Amino acid sequence: MDSTNNNNNSVKVGKEIDIRDAIGYLFSKIWIIALITAATIIVAFLITNFTTELYTSTNKAMLINKNEQVDNNTSDKLNASDLSIAIQLTKMSSEIFTSDSFAVRVAEMLNTDDGQFTDILGYKDTDKKEPRTFSDFYGGEIQYSAVKASLKVSSNEDTCAVSLSSTTKNPTLSALIVTASYACMQDHINENFKVESIIVGQVDYGRVPKSPSNIHYFRNMAIGAVLGFVAICAILLAFYIFDDKIKTPDDIEKHLGLSVLGEIPEIEEEA
Repeated sequence: MDSTNNNNNSVKVGKEIDIRDAIGYLFSKIWIIALITAATIIVAFLITNFTTELYTSTNKAMLINKNEQVDNNTSDKLNASDLSIAIQLTKMSSEIFTSDSFAVRVAEMLNTDDGQFTDILGYKDTDKKEPRTFSDFYGGEIQYSAVKASLKVSSNEDTCAVSLSSTTKNPTLSALIVTASYACMQDHINENFKVESIIVGQVDYGRVPKSPSNIHYFRNMAIGAVLGFVAICAILLAFYIFDDKIKTPDDIEKHLGLSVLGEIPEIEEEA
């Protein structure tokens, strides 16, 4: 009875994980790891290749105090007041310049102001120097909802800088929207907030992007490789950890704590 208890107590519950054995196990499956990693790289490439290309154009502006050149007796007071207003407008810029009313204003300018975008659209006829209109390019009028959906605003309260970005499927359209947006910023602030002391100064103008902003082959393939490698290693380790089958004499000593005295060879029966 006592010997039976001693034998039961000597049996180890669970499985001890040897890091070197685990690494060795992974190396024994290196071909599976390589195959799955390569497959995820190919999948990441295909997903990226079939992703719709989007183009982003950005216009950066600053809210500047118009009264900063006022006589020294009053400039400090005015500057402090105007700076406070500029900071508040900067904080609210995301709501101001992604609102329906602002998008309507931008859409109206795109649809009606023919000479505003000559630098981007060029001319219909180089001899007559007739400017191309937005409708010539777009094939009709753009809706304010399309303008609003494309706009994204970021700001820096420390410098009172506001960046307007437009992302669309067409690089020229993105540049046109941010250009019109900048042109509308001043009137929109003056009319809606009755602020005459702040002017919108342009820091950088929206250019026609030459490459899509959402297509990054190398980055996406690298992410795919990492995810595939980590996933297959985790799955293989899980199989290794939860596999409690006895396959070799060493497994008996390791998992059961029993010494193997000998092996009985398998005898093949003769027909």
